Amino acid sequence: MSLNKPADDSEEQKSEDYRTLVLRQCFQRIPKDKQSESLKVFHEVLAADTQTDFPSEVTQEMFVNRLNKLVRNLNLYDLHRKLATATYRSLNSSISAATEQKKDDYRLFGAADESYAGSVRFDLSAEAIKALVAEIEQETDAVMDGIAALDENDVNTNNTLLPLIQLGQRLSGVENSVCFLQNVSPSKEIRDASNEAEKELNKHAVEVSMRKDVYHKIKAYSEKCKESIAGLDAEWRRFLEFTLRDYRRAGLDLEDKSYERIKEIKKRMSTISSQFQKNCNEENTKFIFEEAELDGMSADWLKARLITDDSNENKGKYEVNIKYPSLFPVLQQCKVEKTRETMLRAHNSRCMAENTPIMEELVKLRYEHARLLGKASHADYVLETRMAKTAQTVSDFLHDLNAKMEPLAKADMAALLKLKQQEKEANQEEFDGVIHEHDFRYYCRMREGSEFAIDKEALRPFFPIQTVIDGALDIYQSLLGVKFLQIKEEESQFQFWHNEVLLYQVQDSESKQLMGYFFLDLHPREGKYGHACKITLQTGCNVYDNHGKHSGQQLPINVLLCNFPKPSADKPSLLSHDDVVTFFHEFGHSVHQLIGQPACSRFAGTAVERDFVEAPSQMLENWCWKSTSLNLMSGHYEDSSRKIPADSVAALAKSKNANCGLLTKRQLYFGILDQTMHTVQNEQGVDTAQLCVELQPKIWGIEVQPGTNFVSSFAHLAGGYDAQYYGYMWSEVFSADMFYSVFYRDGDKSLLDPANGRAYREKILAPGGSRDAIDLLKDFLGREPNNLAFLKEKGLQS
Repeated sequence: MSLNKPADDSEEQKSEDYRTLVLRQCFQRIPKDKQSESLKVFHEVLAADTQTDFPSEVTQEMFVNRLNKLVRNLNLYDLHRKLATATYRSLNSSISAATEQKKDDYRLFGAADESYAGSVRFDLSAEAIKALVAEIEQETDAVMDGIAALDENDVNTNNTLLPLIQLGQRLSGVENSVCFLQNVSPSKEIRDASNEAEKELNKHAVEVSMRKDVYHKIKAYSEKCKESIAGLDAEWRRFLEFTLRDYRRAGLDLEDKSYERIKEIKKRMSTISSQFQKNCNEENTKFIFEEAELDGMSADWLKARLITDDSNENKGKYEVNIKYPSLFPVLQQCKVEKTRETMLRAHNSRCMAENTPIMEELVKLRYEHARLLGKASHADYVLETRMAKTAQTVSDFLHDLNAKMEPLAKADMAALLKLKQQEKEANQEEFDGVIHEHDFRYYCRMREGSEFAIDKEALRPFFPIQTVIDGALDIYQSLLGVKFLQIKEEESQFQFWHNEVLLYQVQDSESKQLMGYFFLDLHPREGKYGHACKITLQTGCNVYDNHGKHSGQQLPINVLLCNFPKPSADKPSLLSHDDVVTFFHEFGHSVHQLIGQPACSRFAGTAVERDFVEAPSQMLENWCWKSTSLNLMSGHYEDSSRKIPADSVAALAKSKNANCGLLTKRQLYFGILDQTMHTVQNEQGVDTAQLCVELQPKIWGIEVQPGTNFVSSFAHLAGGYDAQYYGYMWSEVFSADMFYSVFYRDGDKSLLDPANGRAYREKILAPGGSRDAIDLLKDFLGREPNNLAFLKEKGLQS
């Protein structure tokens, strides 16, 4: 059945709708000498038939007109995959579906066969993005209208539940084709179009989630078909349970006035949350410094920022932005306090004028939303479906740990103050008796050097980025029984969004079965997302036919966005040890999404409880502190056989908990700040800047920089972690338990044991969110999880 209904052929030709636009995009990729043959290939893939005449020369209009009718009856998922396969075969004319290219005895799949192709595209124009949004909404509405039109006596699994499961699977990659580009595209026009597309899709998603007519039919199905539902796969039953739960939590059982207000609130929150992140992405503050103002910075760091253009009036000075590769080294190494203060002030003031009102409006809207649904606060509403369950449980956890960390934090503060006093006296400068926020990282690093004889900056030459990547991938391969193959752009179905992007294919090491793909986008650039994260581009799950029969597998695709230092003219990108930990952590999320391929898209990969989602990646960070694994992902950039000296590795391991008291209290401050904002029980909301002034010294022990408000760039709280930032600390309990109880049970001997890795893959990663996290943990550990390893790791128990 067609989900797209053009009025007639003439209207099709006049209208540059999405299907026309994407066909043009495909044609433009094909070299002129292959255009005629490509028309045959496209016809064969789209129609499974070449019984027609093809001209010897093909124009773009001819190509589009010949194929336009063939793409009209395809859903968007099939459209994207078929076009990917047809384009791939056209550009690689020697490749057919049966061809098996080999790399180290592993097949290179490409998109020669449609079953290997993904439904995400990165080559869309601003016009195509807008047109695709309309198609996504149309396809979604067609499914929802079909369910709503059912007679309650006719509802069954195949016409009520199955279409919802199919829709989630089909649209995951298609929706990311329009939403992802705002984070990475070099073109501001495309970033803006993508951001607007996300806002529009989110508004439409609110409308879809608030459809009472659809809810009533699903509810009727759950009540009238209990016998058949009982015979369903457990994951399908979970899907139904969660769908009904979502409708109830959305307020569909409320009276019309409250229901309509909730709809308005959700649309507004969606719009301004997207704007908050867009503002953060577009921020691009830069400073011009004299060399004397950057005293203490390494020669390589300075060289990368030196202005050498003869036409620039600042030639010979240094241009420094406040993105992480610039900011953190300054805060850790620059001896000039004023420079550190200037950089951190700018960082803590990012988007303050634009985003402070947005965050404070979000807090008010979230409270009103919670009250309409009968909850005391937004935190109580959110936590109902998390491991913690209640705001009181979270509050008790955070404040109890805060009290336990107080003695360690006081000892840390005394040590930092002593170092500052010594430095000020040596420089004959006044000592004010205070560790300011811009002092914190500087004296923490100094303490690591003095107490643990470790200079982490001196380790950079041992962490060239490709060595780290290759070593980390080797560790994941041997532990989890997978194989990663790097694929060039021309060997893939994709048009990369930037020439720095890397792509890898993932296969099972035993069966050689294709499991998915991941991209790496590793360096900062203007307009790019400014932190480190994993973004799911397409979920991995089953594909079902219209009778509910498993007919194939949708492959997971994701991307790691990082902001590591760029290579220089004479050196590769050299990572800090903190960067190594960041990569290992974020790649843990990537692997979770690649291996977590349950039946339903809804539960795929990292779609677990938010207060568990960090645990698998946090657990894997431990490999970055052990000599066995460090040696696998390090090697001096001038001679890869030169590993980090053993005494440096030992010192690094001992320094893991350096300044643990203050560092933990800093994380607790973020969690308590979040909870305080979202347990507010009045319509006036909060003054976020004042709240920081009150809470930061009380919890962390360090005063806020006057006139700043870091909440204005605290993207977690606008991007899905609201009332849930505690999850980073909460999940550390489980990550420590898993690591020390299983992977480090026998010390280094069991660290890389594939049997442990296989159990972790099957029991923690593979189920995704298809089971409750507590049940996954009990299955993996063989018992209830506990906090003994966590407390020991924090230095609170011997």
